[in-house]
Amino acid sequence: MDDLGEEDRVRAAAGLRELVTQVRQAPGVTVGEIAISGNVHIQSTHGSVSAVKTGNVTMGNPPVPDAHPS
Repeated sequence: MDDLGEEDRVRAAAGLRELVTQVRQAPGVTVGEIAISGNVHIQSTHGSVSAVKTGNVTMGNPPVPDAHPS
């Protein structure tokens, strides 16, 4: 944004604020979580650590719980 003129910078900042508002209001996503659709590439450098945490992922209806757990 440093290379943008003042008018373009104001417009870009307003667009980013609107995008953040939309993401925060998206169903299934709360502040502090990130929803990713597509490929993810993570790389650590200089002795740092990276990770992706995958929770429960379902497509369609959730599985029916076992009526008689062992």
